[in-house]
Amino acid sequence: MPLFNCLKWPEMRAVALDLIARMQEGHARGRFRIPAVDFLRVFAPGASDEELAKVAERCDINFTAASSEVGSFTLEEGDRAVFDLRRE
Repeated sequence: MPLFNCLKWPEMRAVALDLIARMQEGHARGRFRIPAVDFLRVFAPGASDEELAKVAERCDINFTAASSEVGSFTLEEGDRAVFDLRRE
């Protein structure tokens, strides 16, 4: 199934394409991090600026490539947090 058939909001295509490009470039370097709020914007376009600011304070997502096609990720250490992202 094509990626964009999975996106409920057509306006998120540019955000998703940007995230994909950043992940591909980072994966090629082997280790990289992306602010969780940047990742979240693809999946929660209805989130308020206030909630996104809370996520931005929370953490980055750290990625490590294991091969050219596989890798893993971890969140930075911290307390669990709940955000109202206005998702269905």
